Parts: sequence; structure tokens; C-alpha cells
Amino acid sequence: MHAALADDLRDYAVRRWPTANHKFRKARLADLLGMTERRVRSFWEANREMSPRAEEVAAIKALIGEKEKADDADRTLAQRLADVEAELTEVRALLARTQQHLERRAPVSEGP
Repeated sequence: MHAALADDLRDYAVRRWPTANHKFRKARLADLLGMTERRVRSFWEANREMSPRAEEVAAIKALIGEKEKADDADRTLAQRLADVEAELTEVRALLARTQQHLERRAPVSEGP
């Protein structure tokens, strides 16, 4: 359990702060989780001597779960945007065809 939780915690931190170093990530996690940096480091390194408290494990899982929900929302939003862009392309094509049709039907004016 320690190793899996450590992997999830590290993955979350890397995705959340991709350009930061591990020291920064652990400090931010400590702030978010309400733990000391030393305690976060024990989780981060999957320290076998530590005994995680139930509320700590729950807090980590909740934090990771929030990221997954946000990722799902981002994917849904991206799909909706792609759908709207596809519809917009269809509308533009229809307008172009309509304009061409009207131009062909317009009477040709002969010179003076």
C-alpha cells in the first residue's frame, strides 16, 4: 500500500507542478494536505517504518481524486469544444454554398 500511495502522490505532484522540483512539490503537498514536509516526505518515499493514519490516507486519496475529476471535466470540455468547432465548420460550408448559389442566380448586369 505504501508504494502504490507513494506512486500516486508523486504522479499527482508531477502533473500538478510539472516544472517544479521535488522539494517544491513536497512543500506544496504539505500545505494542501495539512501535514509537515517531513511527513509528506515519508509518504513520498514510501517509508516502511511509518504507519499512515487513516485520515492522512483519506486526505491523499481525496486530493488525488479531485485531480482525476478535474481531468475528466477537462476531457469533457475539450470534447464539447471539438463538437462545437465541427458544427461551426459545417455552418461555414453551408454559408459558402449558399453564397455561391446566390451569386450564380444573380442577374448579370450588362454594361451601359
